[in-house]
Amino acid sequence: MRNYSILGETLSISTEMENECYLRKKIDSTIEIIPSAFEKWWNGLWDCEDILKKFDKLASTIYSPILQRSMEILQEQKIYNLDSELFINKYASNYIEEPIQILEEIHQTLNRIDDQYKQEVAYRELQKRYRSRVVGGGFGLGGALKGMATAAALNATSGLAHSVGNSIGNAGSNFAASNSKDKLFKSVKDPLRDAVIDGAFLLRQGLRNALLSEAGIECIPVSSDDAKQATILVQNSLNNSIPDEEKKSMLIKALILNPYQDKVYHLIWENYGDPNFELRELADFFSCDLTHKIQTEAISYGKEILNKLCAPCLTAFNKKSMALRYKNQLEEAKTLLEEYRSSRNLKKESIPQLNFCNELLEIVDLNARTVNGEIYPSVEIAQKYLHDYKLLSKILVENEENEEDLSVIMKSLPFETEDFKINYSRYIDEEKKKRSADYIFLNIQNLFKNLNIDEEIAGLHFYIPTLMNNFSQVEMVVKKLSKIHESEVPLFLCTLSENANIGLLITDKKIRNYSGIPLLGYCNVYTLEGISSIFCHDDGDFHLVYTNNKIESMKFGKKKINSEVQISLGDLLSHIQELIENLPKKEKQRLYRIYNGVVVCSCGTPLLQGETICPQCKKIKKENGEFIDSMECPHCKNIIPVTSKFCRYCGEKIEF
Repeated sequence: MRNYSILGETLSISTEMENECYLRKKIDSTIEIIPSAFEKWWNGLWDCEDILKKFDKLASTIYSPILQRSMEILQEQKIYNLDSELFINKYASNYIEEPIQILEEIHQTLNRIDDQYKQEVAYRELQKRYRSRVVGGGFGLGGALKGMATAAALNATSGLAHSVGNSIGNAGSNFAASNSKDKLFKSVKDPLRDAVIDGAFLLRQGLRNALLSEAGIECIPVSSDDAKQATILVQNSLNNSIPDEEKKSMLIKALILNPYQDKVYHLIWENYGDPNFELRELADFFSCDLTHKIQTEAISYGKEILNKLCAPCLTAFNKKSMALRYKNQLEEAKTLLEEYRSSRNLKKESIPQLNFCNELLEIVDLNARTVNGEIYPSVEIAQKYLHDYKLLSKILVENEENEEDLSVIMKSLPFETEDFKINYSRYIDEEKKKRSADYIFLNIQNLFKNLNIDEEIAGLHFYIPTLMNNFSQVEMVVKKLSKIHESEVPLFLCTLSENANIGLLITDKKIRNYSGIPLLGYCNVYTLEGISSIFCHDDGDFHLVYTNNKIESMKFGKKKINSEVQISLGDLLSHIQELIENLPKKEKQRLYRIYNGVVVCSCGTPLLQGETICPQCKKIKKENGEFIDSMECPHCKNIIPVTSKFCRYCGEKIEF
């Protein structure tokens, strides 16, 4: 005995109803596939003769699983005195009677059609064989001879005509027979299918009888009258024929009459919900699809909300970029989905789009809690660190030439975190490292990775000199088409072709957007100095925002790459510009030396082509590549090896 509380009323499920439900769960899955199995079998037939030949195969395919499960149920109940043959003979002998009757009718009808055809052919043959003969005659001998000749000719003609006529008649009879067989073939499909399905239900009834007779286990099915009454109540409810104040009780009544009807669960759910989950439990017990319907509706609603508010997030490969852009819309979507879930008492997993919103909002939250690659416990703390980093950066820029006074200045700064107040010297060292020309290519590569831009994006090729892909392979083409000045240092390149004839190049001074396609060539140059930010919206254009509020638009790859990639590239360019902006003047000068250097001094300073004296430590590069210590000639002030006895420039003797 099971009890369910549905809309304030208790529904009791008797043991006999439980038994029936169990039986249906075990058997009905095999019955449900019969229509499709029959259709598959029927499509492999040619004619009525095929039906008679191949029905055994169909019967085996359909009925064997039912018999097998029936025997399993009997054995579960410790009924061991029956095998499948005895079970059929004793409790379900009639299951195959209706299909067999249809097959016999098909057989008899085929015989009648064939007999009719044979009779018509035989009749025509008799007509030909015993046709009336013409007897010759006439007046006199000549007349008699003439009459006999005429009769012979007539008889010969008549025989030929009968042969031709018989052939035509036989062909017509054959066509008529074939046509009759075709009509018979088409007409028996539906009755035979229904008879086969009825046979399956008779097997199920036989199982009920066997359980009751052999073990006293009763299974109570829904009667046809109860099922019909339940259907009427449901239909009247759908038609609004039942007053609102009585609808609830009528739906409960329909549920009691036939708990196997899907629609009654749907109506109760749609009108009154399921606050205690027991309606769903009852539907699941009787194998009704309420849970599936609820899930389907929830998913459909979730899709509707996301498509309406933040559709680009659904297909975005760069979830972070899209989440940051659609933060407000994602929060609104989450609120609506939570309200929907709460109003219908759904579990969180019922609406996958809700989890999707939470995941993206977690990305937003993580981004808000991340400053300079460090994740902080809360957005509030992260904001304090962001304030301190910006303050530190401002002071470093303002005091590039006055590093000696930095410590004194730092002590008086209004840092918001105790960490910065105490450990400002460590943060100074870290910031200086980030603002070093030696690390700029690595910093760009890290930015590229952090923005989740795929190197394998179709149609795009990315280059970071010295670190990513072989920039030297396209360097000559790029420099020619972008018209780069010899003093500039290429930092990042994105091209739309393998030969790099269409590209976007950012250097330490400029952004160069170029094309070398014949008749469509161009080279647009934008100065980095004074740019406050770079961004891209769905329009596909890059927007360069300057400190004086001037905005310039730059087109690149609009027709070849989607807006999401454009947005990610815009973020990347903006961050690269910020890196360059934060480079101290001497580091910007060093950047040229790093890129164009042909050899590195023992102190780490790159030397340009033709340079023999390190500008940093003043060591001298020998012809073998060795760097040696140097000194300043006391006479001419030129740099000479410390081991020199005479100055190579002025010739004076060096006194130690």
